[in-house]
Amino acid sequence: MQLTLGEVAALLGTSCGSPERVVRGYSIDSRTVVSGQLFFALRGPRFDGHEFVRPALERGAAGAVVEAAFWRQAEPATAPTLVPVGNTLQALQQLGQAVRRKWGGRLAAVTGSTGK
Repeated sequence: MQLTLGEVAALLGTSCGSPERVVRGYSIDSRTVVSGQLFFALRGPRFDGHEFVRPALERGAAGAVVEAAFWRQAEPATAPTLVPVGNTLQALQQLGQAVRRKWGGRLAAVTGSTGK
C-alpha cells in the first residue's frame, strides 16, 4: 500500500514538512534502505538509529520517523523529511496496525517450529 509522508504522519498523529512525498516501503536498516522507503530510527541496546538518519536519506529514503528531540535539533535541509514522534518503535507498531486495518485484505499466518 502506497502512502504519502503526510498520510503516514497523520496516521501517527503528527505532521511533517513534505507531506506530498510518496512512501513506497519501510526500512529499519539504513544499509539496505532503497529510494522511496521510509526509515524508522529505532533505538537498541548497542545502537541508535538516529545516528543513521543522514545515510538513509542519502540513499534515497523518502523520509525518516524520528524522536521529537532529534527532530528539534535537525538540520533545516533535512527537517521537512522527518516525521517526529514520541517513540519510534511504538510509531512503527502503530503504523503497521493502521496499514493493516486500511488494507482490509485476508491475512494468512503460518505457525509452528518445523519445516517453514
